[in-house]
Amino acid sequence: MLKVSICSTALFLLYISAFAQPQPPDTLWTRTFGGYDGDFGYSIQQTMDGGYIITGYTYSHGAGSADVCLIKTDANGNELWSQTFGGSSIDCGLSIQQTSDGGYIIAGYTGSYGAGNSDVYLIKTDASGNEQWTQTFGGSSSDFGWSVQQTSDGGFIIAGHTTSYGVGGDDVYLIRLDSEGSIVEEFSENQPSVFALHPPHPNPFNSSTAISWQLQAASFVKLAVYDIQGREVAVLLNQQQAAGSWQLTWDAEGMESGVYFVWLAVDGGQSMVRKVVLIK
Repeated sequence: MLKVSICSTALFLLYISAFAQPQPPDTLWTRTFGGYDGDFGYSIQQTMDGGYIITGYTYSHGAGSADVCLIKTDANGNELWSQTFGGSSIDCGLSIQQTSDGGYIIAGYTGSYGAGNSDVYLIKTDASGNEQWTQTFGGSSSDFGWSVQQTSDGGFIIAGHTTSYGVGGDDVYLIRLDSEGSIVEEFSENQPSVFALHPPHPNPFNSSTAISWQLQAASFVKLAVYDIQGREVAVLLNQQQAAGSWQLTWDAEGMESGVYFVWLAVDGGQSMVRKVVLIK
């Protein structure tokens, strides 16, 4: 992935032009933004007032390791205001667009929030860059939002890639949202078409076994383990999950040898059970 700062980008373009042309490049102006550490610009758009809006991420300012940065300039590139968004880990803005209400929508990724290693990060601001709402999307692995656009009905469409869902490696990730950022439709290449709890493996097992399942739609999921007497002995998961394929490892250290039942249930009434045998 190419990562260059706003400052470095300007210098790089001038350098190429100087060697490609016999005359000095016709530069109207250049601007740099940032602080004592690394600051990166990934997306820019001209705004309704003739100025510019920039997003990327900054190590110089904000709350954590790196935060989403949002910079508004006038038509001459002079900074009018800037904002940062994020938490204690790396958060990055990769795409920016001015919205029909004069505010801004940012898509990127977050390591501070969400369900996994990194999740798609969507931030909606007002015209002054103040946060109105945020959303995260993704699973237990890495998910990125590379481009966002407002749709004709006032909602949003995000394109990116996912390693949480799909058939393996990186898959295309497309998310359709309403005007408040709630999911209307979520699609990843080869997304599961049915609800299923797969047989745990290994089975029988000693100490730990992998449990995998798939959801054809976003659902609230409970994954629990029961003993032969029907008593709940472990709750492995109890949260909202997006559509896709999921897996976790049940560590049965401290449990007695015997027969257990893994039970998966989602809102709407669907459930499945798989038997496992623990041998020590």
